[in-house]
Parts: sequence; structure tokens; C-alpha cells
Amino acid sequence: MGLFAMREFITDSEKDTPKEVKVEAAQIVASLSYGSEIALSALFKLNTSYVFVFALSKLFPEGSITLRAAYSRALRALVLCIADVVGPSEYGLRPETPASLRLDTKEALDGMFTVRRIYL
Repeated sequence: MGLFAMREFITDSEKDTPKEVKVEAAQIVASLSYGSEIALSALFKLNTSYVFVFALSKLFPEGSITLRAAYSRALRALVLCIADVVGPSEYGLRPETPASLRLDTKEALDGMFTVRRIYL
């Protein structure tokens, strides 16, 4: 399953996609955020953090707690990864981050704090 397909599963508000598939897609994205720099860069280019914010806004209060928890965990993993790359290296142990990834990460961080309209 490609990242574009995962994005479609996550934001699909119709009943066509089973809840279990959406939860699994969110868990895959969360695990990819801890992965290689290439996977992380792909997640940032797809605006994955915004996709999860949008998906969380589409869930109704009486909706699935499992799905809401999976989306929240994936969003938290992405935000923590952004903080790790943009912020200072803890104890100086992290290898140097490539300039392209730092740029993508800074754009993702700016995007997290940009006010956008979410049409419901």
C-alpha cells in the first residue's frame, strides 16, 4: 500500500473503508515517522500531520474511540519527530540531519501552527 493510498484511507469519511483498515493505516504512518529519513521526508511532503488534524476534525464525538486514539497517536508521533529533527540534538548523539530534511521539517512545523480553515 502506497502513502497516497494510506492518505485516502485516513481521510475517507464515508463508511466504505472499514475502521480496522483506518486504524492500521494510522499505525503504519506512526511507525514510518520513526523510520528512515526518506520515509520521514515523504510523510512531510504529503502533509501527513495536516491530514490527521483534518481526519480528527471529521470524527463525531460519538465516533470510534479506537480510531480517534490511533489518529492521535500518529499525529503525536509525527509532531515528536518534527521536534527531534528541528530541535537541538539531545546529548549531541543524533547524527547530522541532511539540509533537505531539515527544510521539509521546518515547513511541517510552520504548517502545524498555521491557521487553516477546515470545511466540515
